[in-house]
Amino acid sequence: KTLYTATENALTQDGPTAGLGHGSPSRILSFDIATGAAGAEYVYQVGPVVDTPDPAGGFVTNGLTDLLAVGDRQFIGIERSFSLGKDYEIRLYAIDARNATDVSGLDSLEGASFTAVTKTLLLNLGDLKNDDGSALVLDNIEGITLGPVVDGRQTIVLVADNNFAGNQFTQFVALSLVPEPATAGLWAAGLAGVFITARRKR
Repeated sequence: KTLYTATENALTQDGPTAGLGHGSPSRILSFDIATGAAGAEYVYQVGPVVDTPDPAGGFVTNGLTDLLAVGDRQFIGIERSFSLGKDYEIRLYAIDARNATDVSGLDSLEGASFTAVTKTLLLNLGDLKNDDGSALVLDNIEGITLGPVVDGRQTIVLVADNNFAGNQFTQFVALSLVPEPATAGLWAAGLAGVFITARRKR
């Protein structure tokens, strides 16, 4: 069995962190669970920060915050973008590393030739609505896991990190997986909202 994890942004020697107008090459890392030995590494290109901050020059970030394995080197990944004075931008991507280059032997990615993993947008959580039609307010979504089966559909559950901050809240968002044709496989599943619940920090 293999454990996968990832850096949120580039390692220092690999390039800059994501910012306005430019992304960042993070690494997806693998480990043999039985031995703990490090295995293959793949490059995931984090996208640029989505919004300009208000005021200008304020804090911005975008990163690959979590992965959910759904097949052989296939994942659903979270990209979380934040700009001071703006709302969070949360996007889910189908990630496929099967044809990506193993870069575990590269000390630095700068100037190196490699094939990154492919990423396909599954859902922009900003498109989700509450029951009354209002926009769903998102917090710092940074975790993803499989949830229960609801009405015969597998769910995934997203969770926010409130950073122990009084102006943030703990949030859970559950989505059902809607399989595409069998040839596409689970990793390319569409997503539809099943239920959304948030618990505000007291």
